[in-house]
Amino acid sequence: MTTDFGTALRLFRLRKRLRALQKAYYLTPRKEEAIIPEYFSALAAIRELVVPPSGDRRLHLGCGGHRIEGWINVDISPSLAIDLQANLAGYFPFLNDSIDFIHSEDLIEHLDLKAGRHLFYSEAEKPE
Repeated sequence: MTTDFGTALRLFRLRKRLRALQKAYYLTPRKEEAIIPEYFSALAAIRELVVPPSGDRRLHLGCGGHRIEGWINVDISPSLAIDLQANLAGYFPFLNDSIDFIHSEDLIEHLDLKAGRHLFYSEAEKPE
């Protein structure tokens, strides 16, 4: 993926904002719930810049209650937000080369080392 300077600068600023929001949420004794919508908004803005708008199979792993429209939303817990209920620590329910993009937020810390390696090293590949 090639990006122009303006896009690269916007990505840099969005990533910096995400880090600041993460610190504000996780490093304060009292969790500020108002940060969460802004965090999801920044994530959505990044996805718009780096992921083509349609035509590709996209996974949102460990979605919890946060559904991303146009993506296959997967979680172990049943909810109205998910498209597929799956225990990703046990297996990856998709064929090799069948998915174009994977998004995951707050999932890997729920997996043990062996399951995390299997899911992210054997199934995911860095884009060219």
